Amino acid sequence: MYCQKCGFQNADDATACVGCGAAMWDVSAGLTTSRLAKASLTMGLLCLTLVLWPLLAIPAIVCGVMALVKISDKKNGLKGTGLALAGLGVPIGLLFLLPIPLLMFAAIMPATVQVKGIAQSIVCSSNLQGLSVAMQVYTYDYDDQLPTENWCDLLIEEADVSPYSFVCQDSDAVEGESCYAMNKHAVGKKLSDLPPNMVLFFETDLGVEAGPRTGSITERRHHDEFLDEFGIAYDENAKVYKDRFNQLGGPEDVLVNAHNRNDSPGCNVAFVDGHIEFVAEEDIDDLQWTDEETAELAD
Repeated sequence: MYCQKCGFQNADDATACVGCGAAMWDVSAGLTTSRLAKASLTMGLLCLTLVLWPLLAIPAIVCGVMALVKISDKKNGLKGTGLALAGLGVPIGLLFLLPIPLLMFAAIMPATVQVKGIAQSIVCSSNLQGLSVAMQVYTYDYDDQLPTENWCDLLIEEADVSPYSFVCQDSDAVEGESCYAMNKHAVGKKLSDLPPNMVLFFETDLGVEAGPRTGSITERRHHDEFLDEFGIAYDENAKVYKDRFNQLGGPEDVLVNAHNRNDSPGCNVAFVDGHIEFVAEEDIDDLQWTDEETAELAD
């Protein structure tokens, strides 16, 4: 054991110090726990909250090192080596462990973004599928003839389509706007006369660059959370933004995005035969946008 007087290391059963001759006794009973060791442990445990780790890690390490230095000098009569080591171990351990979840988060984030894009594409495809079915219902009641204008309003009024079916979740569109356009080469024609692989609907941002939203009043169906169990009622004062509703267009009006499994740019398209497809950007112009009669007239 160490002599409290001179610090000389004596045998454990020594009754007198070999160095100075002072009487020996069990010094461990008189040792005081280092306050620096306690402080190091306290700050180290607080580092486990992670929020305080950047603020307390360095102070915890400094206090732990100082405590170990003072404890090693037996003249100081201090104990608490275990507390100091624990106070050092927590922040230092976190220093090595924290990069692991950060790296995992960095690896997962791209996949999360891709999954979100796929989900948005699925919702958009579902909207287009619903519009295609609604258009078939409409043409069944009108001698197979497609509308010439106001096709969004007609599907709402005649085919029970919700106004929200025209809104893509990945856009800033609101009720009364449409994220989809009808192929201008198909309007007014009989659905059964058109080629099955001809474009009927497609994603668009027509009207978005036309300036501030302008509204006009039309009699139409709309949804309200305080209505019947189906959320549907008639409202003659519902607004529709005329620059962003009932759009008619062609390949030059397609909105290209990257919401598909391969994260490549393209557009969701609904065809005359009712199937929906995500078409790559480079293939959009190659789609059949006109029927045979229109193509012959163009030639």
